[in-house]
Amino acid sequence: MHRSLKAYYAQHHHYPARVVILKTSRFQDDEASGFREALKEANVAYTELVWVSESSPITTYREGDYPPLRGTVIGLGNEALLFTRGSVPVYRTYPGLRVPRPLLLRPHTLDTPIGNVARDILALTKMNWNSTQFDGSLPIPIRAARQVGKVLRHVPVGQKETTDYPYYL
Repeated sequence: MHRSLKAYYAQHHHYPARVVILKTSRFQDDEASGFREALKEANVAYTELVWVSESSPITTYREGDYPPLRGTVIGLGNEALLFTRGSVPVYRTYPGLRVPRPLLLRPHTLDTPIGNVARDILALTKMNWNSTQFDGSLPIPIRAARQVGKVLRHVPVGQKETTDYPYYL
């Protein structure tokens, strides 16, 4: 987190006001504590630590022939189901091939309402400049992290890696 904040500061000459960390595994308490400590040192006002579970045991259906609408959010206490794929009213159909599976958003730390976080995650599913698909199932931070991980496994230990995104496409 310190390296990320330092890189952000070098580029923008200030620290971010809000940091959202999305993971596809649970946050460990000491890990989350470390994140929060580093963010506090940088005076980051809002912190969201969210476990994004791709294999939700819960799904929903709606009346009619089509699955739930893309962007449907269902609150489950402090968690939420988010349909990042689904029926699209402007197309009057569902553009997918399979029944969409919602993401289960399981926050560890939230400084903003879960509905706002879900809206932001939905917006991040549209941010894939390498595709014309408007409704990716995962937000770009998770997809990009997986791409970067595939490349970084080939970098020798001790060698400084580049932070320029085009190297990881």
